[in-house]
Amino acid sequence: MTYGGYGTAINGCCAFIAQTYTAGLTGTLAGVSIYVQSQDTYPLHVAIRTVSSGFPTTTVLGDVTLSSNNPVLSEIITFPQLIPQVAGTQYAIVVNYIGAPAPPVAYNIPGEWTGATSLNFQSLYAGGDNFASVSGTSWTRSGEAVSGDLFFKTYVNPPMLPVAINVRPWSCANKIIEGKDGALPVAILSSPAFNAVAAVDISTLTFGRDGSEKSLLQCVQGQQDLNGDRLPDLLCYFDLNKANFEDGDTAAVLRARTVNGRSVIGTDSVRVRHRPH
Repeated sequence: MTYGGYGTAINGCCAFIAQTYTAGLTGTLAGVSIYVQSQDTYPLHVAIRTVSSGFPTTTVLGDVTLSSNNPVLSEIITFPQLIPQVAGTQYAIVVNYIGAPAPPVAYNIPGEWTGATSLNFQSLYAGGDNFASVSGTSWTRSGEAVSGDLFFKTYVNPPMLPVAINVRPWSCANKIIEGKDGALPVAILSSPAFNAVAAVDISTLTFGRDGSEKSLLQCVQGQQDLNGDRLPDLLCYFDLNKANFEDGDTAAVLRARTVNGRSVIGTDSVRVRHRPH
């Protein structure tokens, strides 16, 4: 049995509110969901921080300022940063309102992060606790008389699957001229456990300096063995001008998802030189 009338005011006594949690899966954080009932219009800032000795730290792994100030549990809040999650490790979801008057101010309660407790007013979630902080650096546990937990959900993607790639599979040089137009061939190589032709969702392929560049031109249909191991490899061409390489770069990164939704990553060494005038 649970009692849902529990929550912590954001910017009431304290500007920052946090809920710690224990990651159940190893991978990267796809997003979180929280339930905030807002009474004002200040934008809500949501951050993921590390935890030490059960308390949130000042180390921010990723953050975002929402266009909405009253997210609900059906909404997934995503972050522009890649946030690692390790099973069994604690992390903290930390929220505050950007631009809100500094507390404590009478009736200054722009919003409340809601939650639940048991009928005997004890915590329901052993994996974490909720905290409050005036400055965001020193924390105290919320609700000494009533111990509860704030509503949240976390979504974790499994670890990226490393795959082998070969830039310019017919050449050993891998020399790239920065700013030069043209199509760069890249082979995604199969292994006994990974069929690149069958597994890769071609529509998700990105390639370039950090692997987020939308530079795909086309992939060659059909199976080709590009490294002599008698396994079918996938050959694709990428727009050099959109790959965003810079003079001195020594690595190229390819990212994609499989047809089953698994994220993959591959890297190869390159030599990027400035285009002569």
